Amino acid sequence: MRTACQTALLVLCFMAGAPPRCPAQPPETLPPARAQQMFLEAGQAYDQGRLADAVRQYDELRRHGHRFQELFYNLGNARFRQGDLGRAIANYRRAWVLKPRDPDVRANLRYALQTAGVPEPSVRWTQNLLFRLSRSEWLAIAVASWWIAAALGCLYLWTRARPSWLLRLVFVLLLVLLVAAAGVLEWDRLCRAPEVVVMGKGREALFAPLEGSTAHFALPEGSIGRVVEKSGNWIKLACGAQEGWVQAAHCLPVCYWLAKDRGFGGE
Repeated sequence: MRTACQTALLVLCFMAGAPPRCPAQPPETLPPARAQQMFLEAGQAYDQGRLADAVRQYDELRRHGHRFQELFYNLGNARFRQGDLGRAIANYRRAWVLKPRDPDVRANLRYALQTAGVPEPSVRWTQNLLFRLSRSEWLAIAVASWWIAAALGCLYLWTRARPSWLLRLVFVLLLVLLVAAAGVLEWDRLCRAPEVVVMGKGREALFAPLEGSTAHFALPEGSIGRVVEKSGNWIKLACGAQEGWVQAAHCLPVCYWLAKDRGFGGE
């Protein structure tokens, strides 16, 4: 009679043929050489104080599907120097999503939030641990642990000796896989809620999704909230312990490449 451990290993070996799938990336319409040239030209424009030119070229790269930490970080710096706190915070937050451990990104995001007078989004201690690695890093760990565990599981089943240390190693890898999967899911939840940044000064969250509704609480420019409900052109934001309605056009999604709703404000 096959034991529970052997059954689990057989299932693992069978499922190894179908590893988790990554979301498809949009095609890049700019040739790599042209994209690199634009990125360098934008950096030169920033260094020379031509902030409008720098923002224009960084934004063009972004609109063509380029998404990397340095692009969002530099765009955040340019927006901050222009005094556009909302878009600066949105781009710093995007850079943080891609590289959450980068000290420069974290420092600039924190400084921009302090300048805007808004608090950093509160997270649970489990989220704080899982957000130490990016989604792509957790995904790489999950895929690697998946295949290594499958290979070792097959080796355990096919060898006569069947050493106990090999079985323990398989289960350690499975635990690593579970933690990595939790990290990927937590990032997906963060990006698909979605998280948005409030644009413009003097915004207020309302009690109801209607023009002229009673104001609930103030939303300073750069406030980061999570969408918990939608109603037409209105979204219900959760900012800390408070929730209120605001027009979607007054907000920018952080993970805009995952946002299905196109009613958000433009950049």
